[in-house]
Amino acid sequence: MQSKLNDFFRLKHKDSTALRLPNHTGELWKFAQPRLLMIATTQNHKDQILETISDLVCKTRICFRHQVNLNALNQFLSQKTKEEVLDFFCRVATFALEVDFLFPNGVPMLLQRSNAKADLSLQQVRCLLALMFFCCFPKQEKSYDLPKRYHFYELFTENRKPTWVKLAKLQCVYNYFSREVQLNQKITFKRNYLAGSLNWSNCSKELSEVTIEESQTSTEELRDKLMVDYANCYIGGGVLSAGAVQEEIMFLKLVEPIVSLLFTEKLLDNEALVIIGTQRYNETTGYSNTFNWKSDFVEGFSLDEQGRANSHLTCIDALNYSGKEWTQYQANSIQRELQKAYVGFMSEGDTKEVVAGRWGCGVFAGDDQLKFLIQWLAASALSKNLYFLPW
Repeated sequence: MQSKLNDFFRLKHKDSTALRLPNHTGELWKFAQPRLLMIATTQNHKDQILETISDLVCKTRICFRHQVNLNALNQFLSQKTKEEVLDFFCRVATFALEVDFLFPNGVPMLLQRSNAKADLSLQQVRCLLALMFFCCFPKQEKSYDLPKRYHFYELFTENRKPTWVKLAKLQCVYNYFSREVQLNQKITFKRNYLAGSLNWSNCSKELSEVTIEESQTSTEELRDKLMVDYANCYIGGGVLSAGAVQEEIMFLKLVEPIVSLLFTEKLLDNEALVIIGTQRYNETTGYSNTFNWKSDFVEGFSLDEQGRANSHLTCIDALNYSGKEWTQYQANSIQRELQKAYVGFMSEGDTKEVVAGRWGCGVFAGDDQLKFLIQWLAASALSKNLYFLPW
């Protein structure tokens, strides 16, 4: 029995720092591939498709058979016509099957204490997201400190959280997979790591210009600037469960950043994740329990010399001061947040203005004025102007 389990999760790829893909395992891909092929090529009934997803959920040991709950997904699909359901699953299964030829060099892991990066085509990103949707990914090496949710299963379940939030998330995903992408266009996922501590008392840079945005513009509307994701230390936060605040909403509007959950280890105090080249697919409304999908979103953008959309997103996590608010005024706390903002605002060959706001000032109880000053100082140290959203 143990030898079978070892074979089930056996990594065939020689590079142990590469993402373990479904086709790098023995029994898993033998099980998943024909089922995905059946969905991609035959006219399956909705119940048959749900049964196949249940099989995959059990095979990848997400939960036991008697625990499988696809009620939210079933409710979402009930809002679509039979033709829409079949077309959607056919497309997503076809994208997932492309894993057999799209990754000859694997996908690098963005491990802690490194400046590693992953350059992926939009076709590769779409394939990985499709595999996440079908819950096909095997567990990664235990030594990696990765997000615990790396599949879409929790979006499919019905629990105590408002189901309509999950339905809205599923609509964002549905809309993304329904769109055509420029297959050779690229996205770069880069981990920024800054060894050692910065000596802020020796910084001689002048304070940069600050613009306070008075209208309730969202960060994603300001695509010509360095957009800041108020991230969880585990990238994506609750995007694949019930969460729907700034980070989750941003990831659902753009969708492609969700793939970073597969290969990005937990961010340390001196690290950030920078994503270059993602584009927007969805318009949404609301926040938290009022989150909802509004419409498809098509934007115009130029490409840089590497074939990426000219958009830069940085993910930085704030410290949680809830219940201990006074500690944020201590020197070590301020030093940590300064360094975190600084490493996040560093972006490859970029002098864009930084779009910042109330970073960590919600449930994490950050002081608005202090966080404004911290972000202003960090941007100034990099000679970047600050575009501040005060809500």
